[in-house]
Amino acid sequence: MSFCVSFGRKIKKVLNSVDEYVHENVDRAIRITNIIKDAVDSPVVMLFTKIFPGEQDEAIRQVISKALSAALDGLMLTKECGSKATLQDKLLCFVNTLRQQHPDVQEAILFKLAGLLSKHLTGTKLRQSAIDLLVQAKYFNTIIK
Repeated sequence: MSFCVSFGRKIKKVLNSVDEYVHENVDRAIRITNIIKDAVDSPVVMLFTKIFPGEQDEAIRQVISKALSAALDGLMLTKECGSKATLQDKLLCFVNTLRQQHPDVQEAILFKLAGLLSKHLTGTKLRQSAIDLLVQAKYFNTIIK
């Protein structure tokens, strides 16, 4: 029992030590990942438009594009997806590859995508495992409410 209490304190300490900028970008990464998840379950026609709405600032669009491309490359689901020339092609390949996976595997891959995307969006020096923990905590917090 003391292990659980100690572990809980450590998690809380990690989550409380992360600055607001990281929290905001984790939220953004989760939003983007949820859009991708929705595309796995439905047609991908509007996927790119949902991730990059027309009213979005061009500088933010470039940061997200660069981070998403790096996160997709980091996952390296298939060599085929990694060799795609444009982000849109990489994203479509990723979604099509994800569709072929078991739903539990899809969820695991999407969590990892959100973690990598968060890391690239923030440029933080936090360890990837801390970012992954934050993503999972925030995600479960949103579905429990």
